[in-house]
Amino acid sequence: MLTTEKEKKESGDFYKDAILLLQECDCQFMLGGAFAMFHYTGIFRDTKDLDIFCKSSEYPKILKHFAEKGYQTELTDVRWLAKVFHGDYFIDIIFDTVNNICTVDDSWYERAPSGHFADLPVQFIPVEELIWCKIYVQNRERHDSADINHILLKYGKSVDWELLLKRLDPHWHLLL
Repeated sequence: MLTTEKEKKESGDFYKDAILLLQECDCQFMLGGAFAMFHYTGIFRDTKDLDIFCKSSEYPKILKHFAEKGYQTELTDVRWLAKVFHGDYFIDIIFDTVNNICTVDDSWYERAPSGHFADLPVQFIPVEELIWCKIYVQNRERHDSADINHILLKYGKSVDWELLLKRLDPHWHLLL
């Protein structure tokens, strides 16, 4: 949790620089996590990370670009996650989920809404994919059902329910 104005400024500066670097490396990406939640619900959450979603073919280029700019990078889990570090702050580069169910593909980009973050144009992961990814986060240390409820309360009328049910096909009961 960010507690001081200094921390908020530092994180904001890092996030803005990160978006500029992502745009500079000419890669496709979408914002997810707390900032997508804010986009869809208006609920703000202090965070020390920036969640970036991209296809698996994009993350090596992103890691290389940030490493060339002096950032520490790592491929955290070859199945779904890479990271970029800057002091206490970091970027999660997500290209799948740990269960390999929610693989980022071109259809995500095609439906990704445009918006602004830190006064920069960005795309956010589509709301259906945000719900789809969050629905599988149900464990002891973290459970994202409250986020899903907030999304449905604020944005539910705009959800493509047919697509969401198709995404969840073998696990449709989790949506209940």
